[in-house]
Amino acid sequence: MWCTVIERPRDPRALAVLSIRVGLLAAEALDEFAIERVGVKWPNDLVTRSGGGKVGGILVETRWAGPAIQWVAVGVGINVVPPADVSSAAGLRHGVRRVDVLAAIVGAIRSASSMEGWLTPDEVRRYAARDTLRGRRVASPAVGTVTGIDPSGALLVETVRGSELHRAGTIRFAEDGGEQA
Repeated sequence: MWCTVIERPRDPRALAVLSIRVGLLAAEALDEFAIERVGVKWPNDLVTRSGGGKVGGILVETRWAGPAIQWVAVGVGINVVPPADVSSAAGLRHGVRRVDVLAAIVGAIRSASSMEGWLTPDEVRRYAARDTLRGRRVASPAVGTVTGIDPSGALLVETVRGSELHRAGTIRFAEDGGEQA
């Protein structure tokens, strides 16, 4: 199931965490349809908690008019049924109706888009409970151990130099020899 919702948020700080916020709310909404609790993988993936199979993803595109946000397109794709030719994909429970998943995802997008500011302490806590990277050793975007995210949506990696914030980058796991995940 794919959908794109056009929103008009006004708060640039909320825009900075929109993908994270949509992921959190979408994961919570998908629990009703999933075989197991849906996890989040920074910055924009929805995955199974046990095997890490990708259930879906989020993409956010923003159109600016000078310094003002004109609109935001929030795209979400969900594997209701996992593609047979993608071994890393996961899906939802057998018999789930796409229209029900669509309604849940649109509700999550609309709710996330209406919020203001960075992530609240409650959102950071709820994200942490679903975070599939927390405690994992990574080789990129920095060499270290993921400790979570901060209210700005940045990934926190504990390195030999201390805690580092990363707002962009590709996750590569250390145990996989730096293989991209």
